[in-house]
Amino acid sequence: MQFKSLYTFLIPLLLLLSTASTPAQESSDYFDFITLFSDGRITRFTEMPIKVYISPIIRESPYLPELRYAMNEWATAAEGLINFEETEKSENADIRVSSGEHSLISYLDTRLGTAALTRHNDSTQIIISNSLLEQEKHQTTDSEKPDQHSEDKNSIDFRVEIILILESDGTIQELSQQEIRTVCLHEFGHAIGLWGHSPHPEDINHASATVQHPSKRDINTIIKLYKTPLNTSQHDKAINLLNKELEVKAMHPRIHYLLGAVYFDKGDTASAIQSFQESLRLDPNYQIAAQKLLQTYQKTDNHTLAIELLENRLVRPDKQKTQRDSAVSYNHLGVLHYRKGDTEDAIQAFEKALELSPHDKPAKRNLYSLFLQKALNAVTTKSLDNAEIYIERLLGLEPENATTFQLLGKGYAQIGEITKAIDYYQKSLKYNPDDKPTKHYIAKSYVRQGLTLRNEKKWDEAIAAYRHALKFEPTMQIATENLIDAVWQKANAYREEGQNDEAIETYLELRKLVPNEPDISSLLGELYLKKQNFPAAVLAFSKAYTLNPDNPQTQQNLIAVYQQYAQHLTKLNMHNKAIEQLKKAVGLFPTEQNLRLHLAQVYKNTRNFDHAKAELAYILKNNPDNQQAKTALLNMQISLGNALMKQRKYKEATTAFEAIPESQKTLNIYNMIGYLYSVRSKHLEAVSAFESTLVKDPSNDVAYQNIRAIESQLVAMLFEASPPPEETASETQEAETPKPEVDDAKVKAIKTKLLQVQCSLAICLINRMQPKNALSTFQKAVNLKPDTPELKTRLVETGRKLANIYQSRTDKENRDKIIQWVEPLDSGFKESLIQ
Repeated sequence: MQFKSLYTFLIPLLLLLSTASTPAQESSDYFDFITLFSDGRITRFTEMPIKVYISPIIRESPYLPELRYAMNEWATAAEGLINFEETEKSENADIRVSSGEHSLISYLDTRLGTAALTRHNDSTQIIISNSLLEQEKHQTTDSEKPDQHSEDKNSIDFRVEIILILESDGTIQELSQQEIRTVCLHEFGHAIGLWGHSPHPEDINHASATVQHPSKRDINTIIKLYKTPLNTSQHDKAINLLNKELEVKAMHPRIHYLLGAVYFDKGDTASAIQSFQESLRLDPNYQIAAQKLLQTYQKTDNHTLAIELLENRLVRPDKQKTQRDSAVSYNHLGVLHYRKGDTEDAIQAFEKALELSPHDKPAKRNLYSLFLQKALNAVTTKSLDNAEIYIERLLGLEPENATTFQLLGKGYAQIGEITKAIDYYQKSLKYNPDDKPTKHYIAKSYVRQGLTLRNEKKWDEAIAAYRHALKFEPTMQIATENLIDAVWQKANAYREEGQNDEAIETYLELRKLVPNEPDISSLLGELYLKKQNFPAAVLAFSKAYTLNPDNPQTQQNLIAVYQQYAQHLTKLNMHNKAIEQLKKAVGLFPTEQNLRLHLAQVYKNTRNFDHAKAELAYILKNNPDNQQAKTALLNMQISLGNALMKQRKYKEATTAFEAIPESQKTLNIYNMIGYLYSVRSKHLEAVSAFESTLVKDPSNDVAYQNIRAIESQLVAMLFEASPPPEETASETQEAETPKPEVDDAKVKAIKTKLLQVQCSLAICLINRMQPKNALSTFQKAVNLKPDTPELKTRLVETGRKLANIYQSRTDKENRDKIIQWVEPLDSGFKESLIQ
């Protein structure tokens, strides 16, 4: 590859802006000249190191060492204010160094090289602004980025390209190493911010420089530049210099273009338009001036003029214009039509651009944006047939664009077509499965769908919708809350309809969602109770109690279920298991007296009277006035006595009944005690018990008959012990049948009992208002002839009561009989009677 010198190719244009108005040679810098090519404002890098990308072709050329030389020279000249770093990635670079063809470059700055400054808002690859796309943070390429020149004076809104010519047309001498070095130094000077030419030939940044090192003025200028804030305005200085240059070179289109660019950046669009038009008048094919004029028309909303200019340029033949260039122009034309409001013309222009260059991203993107807008507008106005037409055209452009489907989903969601929205969101996730915004939108749509189904009481469908929402966004609170509500409603509906199995299943599902909600467990407990599934009911109420132990209702529910379970087990004669459940309950609620009463009852049923007594004693210790416990203890003692009696343990049974407090002994208990004494031949104790009954109820026939029975028993016993003599017995009979020997002590003991019993019976007959029978019975007692003071006293007291009865009835005869019978026992008996 040969490198030629361009000395014979240089034209006067290379000296433009370098010889006019030359200041004194002794000036220390040329700072006022450095913004002529950068729109009249300071344009430099603000972050170090400056990243430089060198294309592979340049790396293989003789330029590479000289490029590195140039970077080192400028870094040294700037005294540490700048430094460079080479990068392998062009997209990360601040300066890109590449090769070009001489015939394709409209303006060469120096021999075989130029440095191009392009601001992002100067791009002809214009994209229609779409607010929806911006909301979705659509990532654009460099050629698609919108205007980034803003009020932020520290923002970098430009890119720099150094283009080096590797071959000439073959008629030019080869460049020397020194000449290549000069080219590199000069173009890097522009690239780092010296966007103008020094008026001094001794400086590296002079238009026709030949030096190998930055001069003192170069150094002073670069240092001053990097101490001046980015975007500092020098508009007026640049305009003044350019106007002076035009006084000498009025027919040069580039100077008019540069002047227009400064006016445009300053905001003087009228002067900018005039300068750009003059530049195009002088050179109708000056592409960059035409682009800048279009940009100015757009900024001033002169869309008609912009369209006219662009259409004229599209029909004008240009040998250098490629199909790609025409596609770019048609894209630009489409944007202008769109901004003017002619969307159909815009569509035609974009389609023409894609016809010329099928892969033109801006044109495709713009056409896509228009179809998307029309589709969404049709959806919004519910013109769904038109919407489908544009959607079809839209998908023809980008059939796998996740953002497209997402935006369509949002559009349908806004008009309430939730099923359609969900369908498009799912398609979006097919192509971008990890996109969080889309997952959020589809989750919201499922929530809306669930709400509609919930209001229609379609519980299963609503629940499914909410679960779908949580599948896409597990932390969505409203989806969780609505899911819980729907399951609640479903469970309650089953419960109210009496479908207990279904209700239980649904409450269990609900408890998985809200494991710490005690009401769910309480409702489950109630349902299990209805099914008499007592173990499950106990577990459910226990969980409710664990979750909310201070709630009185929760406590009562658990107590009640233990008791009902125990009752159920008792009915099945599973008393030990009943006791086991009640003991668990008592362990949880030791002061709950009803539980202990129940437990005592079950102990009693199992004849475990000691444990039953212990439970009742615990209750009465803490609450002595507990009537239930008292009654239970009484019944328990009665049951104990009855049980012992059935076992013929009469002595133990008697002890059990006797242990009942006197205040609680009933007539039946006294009669039972009397009966037990009677069967044990404890006749006097039996009579005493029966007398206790008759004191409370003189007419009690059971006690009366039992006393009479005891009398009969004693009479029979007395007869057996001392039978009367046989008056007609013959001597032969007497010889054959020996007389039994009489046990005097036994006879005496029987007579003693019989006397006391007959006295008691006489009193009983008096109380029963049967004085005549009482008199007869009393006479029998007297005839037994008591021989002890106690018996005499008992006989006297009984006689006194009987005599007083007859005296009150003025029955002197019977009264006197009694006196006659008793006076031998008590001489003062008569006087002791009531007068």
